[in-house]
Amino acid sequence: MNPESKTVGIIGLGYVGQPTVAAFLKCGYKVIGLENDPDRVQQLNNGVGFVHEPGVAEQFKLGKSRLIISSDYAELRKASAIIITVGTPLDSTGPVKNISRTERHRQNTTPYNRLAVIT
Repeated sequence: MNPESKTVGIIGLGYVGQPTVAAFLKCGYKVIGLENDPDRVQQLNNGVGFVHEPGVAEQFKLGKSRLIISSDYAELRKASAIIITVGTPLDSTGPVKNISRTERHRQNTTPYNRLAVIT
């Protein structure tokens, strides 16, 4: 598979999403990063991330021409596959993960008929 011809969508650009974007950029993929926090979208589009992992900032900078950061789900129609990396906090009723945010994002990807992988 030629990574330059494939686009990966990453939903959630936090502590898991930003390094995931960086890894795909390093491999040569085009990446669409979807984030619902408008401040975070603006910061990332300005080259300012908050995840301090080795190589993340460098890959964002080097891969800028292959990277779209947006809050618009319609951008995902360009993706070959979608990875969901949003938080799954503990449910208030006990030690069970609350996956409602993950499920909401998965439902929002349905119109684009793409494989959605949940991490």
